[in-house]
Amino acid sequence: MQSNNKYSAVADLTEILFSIRTLIEDLREHAMRIKRIPRLDTDALWTIFANSEPRVAAQCRILSKNWERVLTSVDFIMENFKATKNRKMSIIVGVGYPPASLKSHWFIRFDAFTGEKIPFEVPFHINVFGHYAMIGSDHGNLSIRVTENGVHSRLLVWNPLTDKKAWVEDEAWKRRTYAVCLDSFSYLSDNMDYCILHAWKRQYWHRPLVWSLFKSEHKSWSSKGVFQTSEHKIGPYSIVADDAVFFIGWEGVNLADPKLILSYSFKEEDFYESNIPPDVIAENNALVKLKDGVGFINYTEVAFSRKVVVWQIHREGHDILLWEKMFTVRGFAFPFSPSILVDTSIISILECKHSFGPANNNERTDLYISKGRDNNKLMDMIYHSHWDENVQVKIVTLHAEGLYPV
Repeated sequence: MQSNNKYSAVADLTEILFSIRTLIEDLREHAMRIKRIPRLDTDALWTIFANSEPRVAAQCRILSKNWERVLTSVDFIMENFKATKNRKMSIIVGVGYPPASLKSHWFIRFDAFTGEKIPFEVPFHINVFGHYAMIGSDHGNLSIRVTENGVHSRLLVWNPLTDKKAWVEDEAWKRRTYAVCLDSFSYLSDNMDYCILHAWKRQYWHRPLVWSLFKSEHKSWSSKGVFQTSEHKIGPYSIVADDAVFFIGWEGVNLADPKLILSYSFKEEDFYESNIPPDVIAENNALVKLKDGVGFINYTEVAFSRKVVVWQIHREGHDILLWEKMFTVRGFAFPFSPSILVDTSIISILECKHSFGPANNNERTDLYISKGRDNNKLMDMIYHSHWDENVQVKIVTLHAEGLYPV
């Protein structure tokens, strides 16, 4: 019996030694693989990755601790986004059921240059009573209002590239009886901190605009105030650029005539008003995001003559805006105001409704997205989708990938 135990102990010891020898060989092979990774200094890493796609830089972070330290540094993230933000852009379209204007139940994302569809799924699921509402996109991150069970809402700040996310308390949840609710999301220039502006009015004809500001550095709504507007209707759509968010102030019988530009400075933490020059205003008017700031676009249709004019808006001080005509396009047939600009390309979104069935109670919705340039009078369709029901486009957002944290 003792002899059997001795042989068993020897066999166990042999197996243990074999396992240790195998482990040592695996560690040696792993060490050889590590040695093959070039030991680049900080300057070399910057030269290689500063102009690379953010997705490439994100994937290479795990190759070594030195690479992770450099590619996650504040200076590198800022430099990389500045070099690549206009290289690869995508358009996110929020689609939902009428009539609620701010509700989006699902999103479509596609490449702004090729029209290729890009998978997009919000990393938080809602039931049939909830909904999503896109607030904005900036520096590679998105801000989305997530309403759960149709009642409670929170703000989700999410980077689709790194899949990092953070939650912010929704100020709109505290005021469920309002006529105007404006929300904007922005990163400050040369800064890793972001801000969320919430402004609201209980009735359209109220002139006081109550606002509060969330700052990520404090992780709270730290600033509040009231601004006395000179116009009744503000928004609802906004454009963020140059450390400020811009809205159109409307007047007239149907509140459809643009009168002024209302801007909020994230640095000064205050609102300012500036008049729109009369020669800028046309039949249809809208704010658009430009590569280097904010623009104003108008669309005129007289008989068979169609004209689109794009203006660049430059801030001069607090309440002074300089208007520069960028280009004019003729011949395009837009259903309404053009939706968005990518460089000098105009992206137009058209919804078509088709009723069918014996009771005429079924409806199909087709979504056509076309692109045209200032030197070309033809629109090229880059995306098409359809639903066998009545849906509406709720919001259109231009998104560029980045490595900014949330």
